[in-house]
Amino acid sequence: METITFEDRGQDFLEWDIDENGVVVDVRPFQAGIWKGKLVSNVKVGERPTIMDLRDGEQRQMNYRVIDIQPIAA
Repeated sequence: METITFEDRGQDFLEWDIDENGVVVDVRPFQAGIWKGKLVSNVKVGERPTIMDLRDGEQRQMNYRVIDIQPIAA
């Protein structure tokens, strides 16, 4: 698992924890109910990741760039 940190542009979330399959498992500080369970790809520092809703397969690119990626100690 890893924590990805987004640039702060006034949005309600700054960090996501994603599991080894790329699924969002936690969100801070707000909007966990919106983002948990989404599949994340193209997670690279300086890039805007792609998010896919696993229920309907809809994909979109995030508006915010990743500024840091840190592994979560098991």
